[in-house]
Amino acid sequence: MRVFIAVEIPERIRSEIESAVKVCHKNVKPVPKSNIHITMEFLGELDQSGLQRVISMLEDVKFEPFSVSLGKAGTFGKSARVAFVHVETGADKLKTLQSYIHNELSKIMKLEEREYTPHSSIARGGPKELEALTAEMNSIWHGSDAFAVDSLVLKESTLGGPHAEHRTIFEKRLGSGSA
Repeated sequence: MRVFIAVEIPERIRSEIESAVKVCHKNVKPVPKSNIHITMEFLGELDQSGLQRVISMLEDVKFEPFSVSLGKAGTFGKSARVAFVHVETGADKLKTLQSYIHNELSKIMKLEEREYTPHSSIARGGPKELEALTAEMNSIWHGSDAFAVDSLVLKESTLGGPHAEHRTIFEKRLGSGSA
């Protein structure tokens, strides 16, 4: 199964993002509200044994809850195919938590090495359309209120249909010590 580790974004904030993207819809494919989250680590395809190793690692995570807020929309460069909202406050804590998770997972599986940029994907499309979307969105979306990061979720992502379907497999509540 195809899986990733994420931080959930509260329903109210996901609804605000969805509404802003719909208002600014510039021939892009919005990420469904139910799929808006902050990815911590994409793991790809795992068998049952690999899944159990990841769950065991997550059970041992010791990190205190903290708050984040989402900021302006953007893309990862001129040829980007994804628009996102970046994490405005709490990004350093998310980076620390992601680094911890990445290091622990690296002990049990091979992972892609790349710099982590805390964000939440909001739409897919062509570069020009995404540039127009983010410019207009930033005129109406001024970020979110702070919200608690008090758990990590392991999600299955099933491809097919108009968009991926995400299902929570495991949730780890934070607060069992500190990192």
